[in-house]
Amino acid sequence: MAELERYYCEAERKLGVFDEPGPSAEDARTESYPNRPLAAHLQLGPLERGAERSGIPFWNTPVPQNTVPYDGRAACVRGNTCAICPNGARYSPDFTFLKLLDEKAISIHPGTLAPKRIMAERRPRIVAADAVEQDEPVTFRTPVFVLASGHTCPPHRLLLSAKSRFPNGLANSTGKVGRHMTGHCCVTAQMEVPFDSYRGIFDTHALLSRHYFRSKPGEPYVRHALRIWESTTGREPRLKNGDNQILFGDDLLNDGRSRATPRGYYDTHPDRDRRLTLNPATKSQYGHPLPKIEPTLDAAARRSA
Repeated sequence: MAELERYYCEAERKLGVFDEPGPSAEDARTESYPNRPLAAHLQLGPLERGAERSGIPFWNTPVPQNTVPYDGRAACVRGNTCAICPNGARYSPDFTFLKLLDEKAISIHPGTLAPKRIMAERRPRIVAADAVEQDEPVTFRTPVFVLASGHTCPPHRLLLSAKSRFPNGLANSTGKVGRHMTGHCCVTAQMEVPFDSYRGIFDTHALLSRHYFRSKPGEPYVRHALRIWESTTGREPRLKNGDNQILFGDDLLNDGRSRATPRGYYDTHPDRDRRLTLNPATKSQYGHPLPKIEPTLDAAARRSA
């Protein structure tokens, strides 16, 4: 566990994560987050005070976003342009990739799909990858291949790489590739709040509680986290109201009031029947079967759903 914590702390330092440690014993840390917590803004502050009246503690959701200048990137000014951060306060892999490119430590092949791996004839080792780069076939050869492309792609690539010696896919002698897929489900609600709201300050800044994240011995399985944040769903800016009247000034502002969204996430433990397989009925433009996931919940998750 100590080694795992060191790994996560190092990742947080690279990303510049801001947060405040949670009050539960399970959230105890050996070192603080690299960025100081961001103060609750005019929209989030009243939500936090209202939420804690329930007796459930809430705190900042960890976000890879600078609250002070950090690692050559500016501090967040809460302009609510988080989809494309204009000043670099929000971490993006671009920063890491550009640094590695400048150091000539990596090369990037954009527009490239490498669905199949090729095994050596007499050794159980991947030696090449068949790919399509800018719609042209190409083969990559390197001493080491790392499958690190998210939840579904690694098992999908291994299953696609089946051949006569490995009819069930590569690295799949036990039939475990694609099985025991994990994940989480959520329950979401929208609620009106009894105070003035100021939309568009920092939509991604949210409140988090893991008060029920772990079940006590002998109690039913729960393991869920709670999150509350500003929601503009169905409240986006509009020039006309429902009566087709043009809105100006305060009428425009009042029409665009936001709501709060409470959401509960609950984990789904890996189940043998929750698996990824190849779907021969649906193929990519290159004729490869696409992945299909059977969203089976394990017994404990079904009881808490």
